[in-house]
Amino acid sequence: MSLLIKCKGGIEMKKNGIVKMLGTVTMLTLLTVTAFTACKPDFPIDLPNSEASEQEYEEVQSESVPEESETVVEAEILVPKMSLKNVSLFDYEGMMYARGNYGLFVTDELMQGPLKDSLESWNKTQTESMEAEFESVKSCARADYADNPEYFFGAYEISSDLYLKRVDSKVLSVEEDYYFFSGGIHGSSTYGGYTWDVKTGKRLALEDVITDVSRIPALLAEKLSYKYQDITIFADSPQQVFEEYLNPESMLEFTWTLEHDGIVFYFGHYEIGSYADGLQQLKILYAEAPELFQERYLPEDTSNYVTHFNPSDGVDLDVDGDNITENACVICYGTAEGDACDYYSVMFEGNMLDYESYFYSADTYLVKRNGAYYIYVETHHDNDHRNFTVYSLNAGTVEQVTSWEGHLHDFTNTEEFAIRTVADVLGTHTIESICTIGEDGCPIYLEEDYKVGGGSVITKKELDVTLIDEEGNAVGTTTCPVGTELFFDRTDCATYMIFRMEDERRCILSVTPGWPPTVNGFPAEECFEELLYAG
Repeated sequence: MSLLIKCKGGIEMKKNGIVKMLGTVTMLTLLTVTAFTACKPDFPIDLPNSEASEQEYEEVQSESVPEESETVVEAEILVPKMSLKNVSLFDYEGMMYARGNYGLFVTDELMQGPLKDSLESWNKTQTESMEAEFESVKSCARADYADNPEYFFGAYEISSDLYLKRVDSKVLSVEEDYYFFSGGIHGSSTYGGYTWDVKTGKRLALEDVITDVSRIPALLAEKLSYKYQDITIFADSPQQVFEEYLNPESMLEFTWTLEHDGIVFYFGHYEIGSYADGLQQLKILYAEAPELFQERYLPEDTSNYVTHFNPSDGVDLDVDGDNITENACVICYGTAEGDACDYYSVMFEGNMLDYESYFYSADTYLVKRNGAYYIYVETHHDNDHRNFTVYSLNAGTVEQVTSWEGHLHDFTNTEEFAIRTVADVLGTHTIESICTIGEDGCPIYLEEDYKVGGGSVITKKELDVTLIDEEGNAVGTTTCPVGTELFFDRTDCATYMIFRMEDERRCILSVTPGWPPTVNGFPAEECFEELLYAG
């Protein structure tokens, strides 16, 4: 669906696939439209010690490789590694006229096939659409400011935030939260929903996952009456509201995503109620009507999963198993100092727990581990410093479990993800370690050290280094002459740094990260050219 929108400055904008509402409309009108973690483990790793020669190392590397088997095995469809990146936009010239942002997919470099092709195509379309819309917003803002600067109430804005609702071997499902402001009393928000078959890369339609779409209006009407009892709807009955979405003569289409426990339907400003009624989300659980869902898209594991959600909208979940959902949300409270927040509240079933922290934004996740529910709240601070806090929602209460330093990366499942943080070891580095979720709902490290996120150093003096293989076993020694470039690889942030050499060999050096840092017992500044530290 495409919708043309004319702002006050006379500039038209088009957003494909999502209805963008800007004014009060009726239902009839609508139809035409980072440091160490707090639980850092001990790493009792001894430096390799070997008298093996460099020649012996080369002999190890040249060992014969077994012949490949001729047996052809059908490739297994694995859970794709999936993360998002954000693109920021602004129009600033003495003042902020317009600003915006939009999200894109970052696919694992090893991912190939139809899904990757589909996501790259989606990224291209999204980039072209959002960039074009922002150009219109900029023109609109400057025209309105030139026409009447006294009534220019802050920067015009356009944003599209993405949330990974479900990532597994069957389905990738993503929610888009879209916001638009081009002057006036308030902006307007709406949603987009995108769901792909992981194996084929096909974007799924509602009919692909629902066996009988005619039953949807009645189910949604029942849930609307229960969850939003005071809503002012633009029809004679709730069911009539949702039946319009299946009317072939209307331009309306349901916006939806598949989560791990059900299907969620989204409704933006003015879609089914007044602006004061806000936004609506309604979930039909798989357990409520299992016959309604195509079996091939039902999740294999409903006891362990991660769902990324908008903090203020929250997430619906069924803790007590009665097929009636409850909402858990995280409300961030702003400050007079611009876009920063003073604290947030985790709210669930009438219970509320406050957490004081000066931060700029938050990412929130629902984690289910062995049937128990947890909320992860990651806050973003100055200098891209991040930390997260874990809350338990079991038994209908909200309890803080633990807090960690770091950023949750590729956090789409409970089995394997990364925690990234920052450490000062021969410079300031972003480091990460692979983790899993333990029985208590908290992360557990699966690696004994950290991967260092890029960068290199140049030697200022000859350095004797120990050569190691990919498993960390000592296989020889060599001397690096002055001017050798060594690429950061891994570290335990306490006793050693592993490098890759230009010929891809790995070597290890003993380090102390205090001040001044040392390398093999020598001051680090004597061993390497400029070491870069943040701050």
